[in-house]
Amino acid sequence: MFDGGVDIIFRDGSQEQTSIPGFDDVKIEQSLGLQVKKNVGPISATTTNSLLNQLVVRVGVASLFAVADDGAIRGTKVDFIIRITDSIGTVVNQGNTNFSIQGKTRGPYDREYSFNLSGSGPWTVSVQKVTDDSSSVRLNNDFYFRAIVGIITETLRYPNSALVGIKVSSENFQNVPAISALLQGIKIRVPTVYNRSSNSYSGIWNGSFKVEFNNNPVWVFYDLLTNARYGAGLFIEQEDIDIYGLLPIAKYCDEMVPDGKGGREKRFTFNAYINNRAEAFEVLNALAASFRGMLYYAQGQIIATQDTKKRVTKLFSPSNVVNEIDDSGNVSSPPFVYEGTARKARKTVALVSWNDPNDRYKAKIEYIEDRAGIERYGYRET
Repeated sequence: MFDGGVDIIFRDGSQEQTSIPGFDDVKIEQSLGLQVKKNVGPISATTTNSLLNQLVVRVGVASLFAVADDGAIRGTKVDFIIRITDSIGTVVNQGNTNFSIQGKTRGPYDREYSFNLSGSGPWTVSVQKVTDDSSSVRLNNDFYFRAIVGIITETLRYPNSALVGIKVSSENFQNVPAISALLQGIKIRVPTVYNRSSNSYSGIWNGSFKVEFNNNPVWVFYDLLTNARYGAGLFIEQEDIDIYGLLPIAKYCDEMVPDGKGGREKRFTFNAYINNRAEAFEVLNALAASFRGMLYYAQGQIIATQDTKKRVTKLFSPSNVVNEIDDSGNVSSPPFVYEGTARKARKTVALVSWNDPNDRYKAKIEYIEDRAGIERYGYRET
């Protein structure tokens, strides 16, 4: 228990983790906000889940009062019917269908009703107003079908998912508090010759791996290639990957470079969340782009390559390229054709989106301009 009436329980996402005590159900809310009128008839909604054990129906009034002949404002009552049927039309809450809200309020007021479910889902909830609708300013009883909340009474472990359970006292918070967390991610396989504390590689690598936290995009890429649970590991074996070709790319990513503020930082890191499904090749190529690379298949292996500075291997000049010769033996076209970009494609200002770690990782925009380019081409933003 923390000061301020906050109780925090954490699970690290292991396969064998236990459930969080005190969180004994799963609630699935469907917001509706539909007005129910007597002269229109019942309003119905169907649950989106067929595995529910209980159902909460939330209804309410926008205001509830009546103006008497002498001008006095008095309370009044709204009678309504809630009927729940299963997938074959059997009424689940027989004998418990008539309800009412009675009192006086000039503002919104909601009330919830809980029902145990039987039969097979999905279930349909219909709400019908029995009391006459408001006909003038003397009677205010606008009635609304706010929401239905499905409840699954199961204590779930959520294996392989990190969880945090938080209980707060409603006396200390007017609204549900916002939560932010700094996540380290998951442990992945990295070469045994890598030293995390010194960020260096030593010795000759024999192709073996160890498991630890790491944000080098190359080893994140390798993990996604080989992991059988959330990656492509069911279809790709380690022997199918040119792992020794990954090592120099990983070293290049881990090299320390100036951070622009007088310090140094790794050249490339991967600190992102992959939170939806997509084609494996698209995801892997998008991840490879984070280290300025791409992947391809050749000689029976998956190979990653990187766009980086390399040694000059050959110089090309008019003397060692094939020229087009006309019938007279003269060169008919120059050996090289040079092309530039269109004027409108030349950008002079860049607005770069990034998350600031010194401000709780909030999104920021960095403005970078090419002053000489602006003077020559004008303000062209990208």
